[in-house]
Amino acid sequence: MSSEGLLTTIQDESPTNQQPTNEQIELPNQPTTNQQPNRNINIDVFRGFIMIIMAWDHCKDILWNKPYKSNSQGWDGVQDNFNNNFIYFFVRIISHICAPGFFFTMGITITLFSLNRYDIKKWDSKKISLYYLKRGMILLLVGRLVDGPFIIGDITDIYLHHNITYNSRMGTNINKLWIYTFIGIFEVMTCLGLCMLISGIFIFKFFYNIRNYKYLEYIGFLCMFFIFICSNIIIVYYQNLADINETKPWPRDSIYIRNIGDFLLRIFFINGAFWDEKSHISYPVIPWIGITIYGISYGFLFYKNNNQKILNMKLKLNGILLLFFFFIIRSFGNSFGNLRGWSRKDHKLDGTNQLLEYFNMSKYPPSTSYCFFYLGINLIILSYAKRSLPNFLIIYGKVPLFFYILHFWFFGITSCIIRLLFNIQGFSSLFIIFIIWIFSLFLFYPLCIKYNQFKKDQISTSFWKFI
Repeated sequence: MSSEGLLTTIQDESPTNQQPTNEQIELPNQPTTNQQPNRNINIDVFRGFIMIIMAWDHCKDILWNKPYKSNSQGWDGVQDNFNNNFIYFFVRIISHICAPGFFFTMGITITLFSLNRYDIKKWDSKKISLYYLKRGMILLLVGRLVDGPFIIGDITDIYLHHNITYNSRMGTNINKLWIYTFIGIFEVMTCLGLCMLISGIFIFKFFYNIRNYKYLEYIGFLCMFFIFICSNIIIVYYQNLADINETKPWPRDSIYIRNIGDFLLRIFFINGAFWDEKSHISYPVIPWIGITIYGISYGFLFYKNNNQKILNMKLKLNGILLLFFFFIIRSFGNSFGNLRGWSRKDHKLDGTNQLLEYFNMSKYPPSTSYCFFYLGINLIILSYAKRSLPNFLIIYGKVPLFFYILHFWFFGITSCIIRLLFNIQGFSSLFIIFIIWIFSLFLFYPLCIKYNQFKKDQISTSFWKFI
């Protein structure tokens, strides 16, 4: 899903309310006073943009009656071909920019926050590590609170029709279904929380120790590339193993975990079923943490550069470079960096459009080609964010965790209401889904403004500063 962010506004605590101009980010290279650096408006606008795209995806997932059968968008199972319909394909893949954007901006804000605390507030390593421990645990908690909306509609159907059957150890007992939503699904927020814990406490320190290296972001890129290649090699090994044996042995997507070792493998390396077919771990830490590491290395570039034009130029050039690598790997890589789709001949017999198949990549877990394509797009959008995206997006970007929780429960409750009022499980028209999505953004805007002000009024140690 995605997912899991999004969501990590650790940058929110470090800046003042003063805003930089379009041409400058006034982050001092070596702060010597207690004056805090101005916040990076580009990041707020960009994060707000991917938040509303994420809201579109979840609005569609919860409220739309798809006119086609959904299949796998991951490493295993029959790959989705969206009925060869480019509209269905586009309304899904547009949201693929979100997860890479969340993990990347989380890395940037880890660096900006940590440098601010080291250089300006004179925190020591222990205090910073404790902060990330608290922050990561809160993200893990939030991950347990946002899966309920996906089950509200099903629970309503049980009340109304009593004809919903689950192949689940939970059965159709409503109380047990509620429990299932808290322990059975591990989406993007869980992965973000784990990446926050690992990156904030351990990985940032590595880059801090080599912070004077001129091309730090390229070290981050090489780390990310290595992590993705290792992840993809593991996945391809198990794909080929199943092909040879003509069976589906562990750890195929549909096979349940058997012990704690299997659970850790699911959490950290290979996504798939958890403890029955309704439970799922979708975002393994490896390789997603690679994008966070790249973001951490990029954060030093944000911190050192006073000239926004130079920073934007580097973002664009590196984004274009990632897209170039994508086309090379996708076109000629075969199983190298490609888990599904055109390069692997997944649809050679079913008549799937070749262009659609070319851009239909594995997200669960992300292939190297997926990472390069969507992260490249993210970098290019980020370079234009303040100049090209509407400024109202800033408010969504300042309170992403609040927005994240709010939008899930709004769409979940809406799915319950339309079942009660119209006796339907969702709308068939994408236009109606679009209208509901737009309405939700207007509804959320004043709520996000009020929450942002509420958070500013809290003391620095308040729990609400983390949301």
